[in-house]
Amino acid sequence: MWTEVYVSQNSEKVGKLIQILENSRIISKVKRINNEGASDMCFEVLVPKTELEETQNIIVESDLF
Repeated sequence: MWTEVYVSQNSEKVGKLIQILENSRIISKVKRINNEGASDMCFEVLVPKTELEETQNIIVESDLF
């Protein structure tokens, strides 16, 4: 089961996170989200539920907030 771990409008931050996760051997995928009525596109990063805790630690350590 896939779990959302990060949402951002900044594609560069999303790309950086995906690269960090790949280097940590964590499978991930990105989904584009376009909210109705909103002009901006958001990106959602998903990881397997079994990788959730490790991914959360990586996000905090990477200062991507």
